[in-house]
Amino acid sequence: MKTTACVVVILLFAVPSCAALKQELFQVNSTEPVLLADSLQRWQPAKFWPRDSWFGQDKANHFLVSLMLSSSAYFGLTAGHLDSEASLLSAIGGTLALGITKEIWDMIHPGTPSWKDFTADAVGALVGGLAAKTIY
Repeated sequence: MKTTACVVVILLFAVPSCAALKQELFQVNSTEPVLLADSLQRWQPAKFWPRDSWFGQDKANHFLVSLMLSSSAYFGLTAGHLDSEASLLSAIGGTLALGITKEIWDMIHPGTPSWKDFTADAVGALVGGLAAKTIY
């Protein structure tokens, strides 16, 4: 968790187009120099990430899209004569990579990143991959 937070914070400071996001998250003017340690003391995550329901429509969407992606990937990989275990790992791993990418995109661009969204992605990827393996 700490490593992920560090990577996210580093991405925020490395990408030049994040001035507005830095200003919103860390309560700083874009013209003043921003020191990472000073910014972390001013961090206001509750302002950026509002309450996020576990059972909202958004979580169902994340779950279903990940389920469809991982099961489709599994079927496609096994149809391409890839080993069943390798297909399962590739399908789930690829779907998780897309979920992480989407949450990072939401963090950098206007959007609402959420660990709950990624959790729904992970559960959907696992259920879809395992269901596809059971069926096929």
